[in-house]
Amino acid sequence: MKKLRTIPSSFEAWRIPCCLGIVGTFFGAITLGFNDFGAVMETVPSDLSELLLYLARWILFIELVALAFRWVIATDHELKLWVRWLEHPEHSKGRNDAVAAMIALSLNLGIMLALSHNILLLSGYFSAYYMLNYWTQWLANAHFKDAMDHTRKYKENEIVGDKSWQKALTVLEQYWMERPQLGRITTMMFIGCIAFSLALGSKAGQNSYRHNLELAAYLVIAINILIGEILVGRWRHVRDQNIAAIVATAPLKSRAHALEV
Repeated sequence: MKKLRTIPSSFEAWRIPCCLGIVGTFFGAITLGFNDFGAVMETVPSDLSELLLYLARWILFIELVALAFRWVIATDHELKLWVRWLEHPEHSKGRNDAVAAMIALSLNLGIMLALSHNILLLSGYFSAYYMLNYWTQWLANAHFKDAMDHTRKYKENEIVGDKSWQKALTVLEQYWMERPQLGRITTMMFIGCIAFSLALGSKAGQNSYRHNLELAAYLVIAINILIGEILVGRWRHVRDQNIAAIVATAPLKSRAHALEV
């Protein structure tokens, strides 16, 4: 039986364009004339209420940088899991869409960084970003299911050999197909809309009222991202622990291959 490709080459080359997409989009956006990111973020106000907003902007900016950083690391690690445990079909219907989705997601992360000084634009864009995130997660799930089906068809024809892949597929399937990934994204998108409503309401209020609503909007977005990342981080930790246990009990040859990727 002809062996399937271990992983599409387009996935292996994703890192550079995605990282450049985040950095390039951010610096490109803040250098445009209509973006006052530099002026807002560099000027330290003397008024207490303005100072709180200033600190909230920087806290959210740092959190968004951490989100982008974690996304790059997590995606790279998950692609390595796909290298180790999945056999990818030569003409997967979701492969090119998944690569395009990763690049689009990186560009949007860069734009969100550039909008962190403007809570109205950021909260509105945040909700749109998670609509895109929903699409990218759906595409990733579709490609994973396609690759998982091909892996089972290929591996089940092996008469002898390491069967740890069966346990690994169960773990990966639980993470990608059984965890409420799309539900998490939908919830974060909905909470982002609440932050947008608060930011929009701040434009019609008096100064003190406006500051309170803007601060509340920043707080909602920051907590939303924090809880979402804690949740998915927990899911990743459980998945990686289970995979590590499978690798530890696998035959030496298979264990060495797992460490290589």
